Amino acid sequence: MGVVVFDPYIGETASLNADRRFVAASLSKLYALLTLYKAAAMGELSLDNEITMCPSDVWAAGTGVLYRYPVGTTMTLRECARVRSRRTITPPGSCSTASWERRR
Repeated sequence: MGVVVFDPYIGETASLNADRRFVAASLSKLYALLTLYKAAAMGELSLDNEITMCPSDVWAAGTGVLYRYPVGTTMTLRECARVRSRRTITPPGSCSTASWERRR
């Protein structure tokens, strides 16, 4: 694991293994979760909103744990964040994202 943190207020940086190379893999999960929780904190959505998994949410490569859930499975955004933060996040624009937007 490696991390670099920059504090723009004091201009200091702290790092761990900053000189090592890492495969990005599921790094985008962090940003998706931060965006989800920020929107919830700002009242833009509720983590209790439900989404339903559609056929387009499951694709051959990179679906992580999604293939374990049958199409039609419904879960809250909170449950989805927990499940997908372990292995994967649904890509933006997927059926689940569209389902959530229709239910808002």
